[in-house]
Amino acid sequence: MSTEFATAHFDVPGNVSGTLTMKGKTYNITGLGLRDHAWGPRDWGNTVYSHRWVCGTAGPSFSFVAVSWHSTNDAIANFGWVVRDGQVILASSIDLLTYMEMDSCINRGGRVKFTLTTGEVLDVECTAVPAKCLVCYHHDIACVDRICKFMCASNGTSGFANFESSSNIQFGKRKPIALVGGVIEDGFTPA
Repeated sequence: MSTEFATAHFDVPGNVSGTLTMKGKTYNITGLGLRDHAWGPRDWGNTVYSHRWVCGTAGPSFSFVAVSWHSTNDAIANFGWVVRDGQVILASSIDLLTYMEMDSCINRGGRVKFTLTTGEVLDVECTAVPAKCLVCYHHDIACVDRICKFMCASNGTSGFANFESSSNIQFGKRKPIALVGGVIEDGFTPA
């Protein structure tokens, strides 16, 4: 990842509880939440071609974070982790697939396959809830946040997630170089 992009950063899935008073009526709140906080420069326009950030929680027993990042220096980084009852388990690899609308901007959720350092494999399917997603257009990048329900087929756990994506692959100015599972050059390409 870029040293010029939110180098001090944390993602914390967890529980939310408290009260909300609105128009004189008080509501008790108990639920799941995600805290994403970063500081330092975030130069979206000059550091990222595309990214995927998926953070989900089912409470203390199971939470996860997965990131795929394609920087403007053509580096691709994939990393993530799972948290179970306060124990962090790193992923040795992740396979993050985004379900993309025809507009090449809006996602419908996606799937994350974690291979943990313990050897365990977790397959998490994220399905968009009916509400529209949020799109933040900042420094010529459209960053999409989609709230999803998730189901981990590997352990039967379900919860909610934020599936964030951006696709600004070439700023409309250059030919792609680093592709995942694709060929762009003319002519014969060995397997």
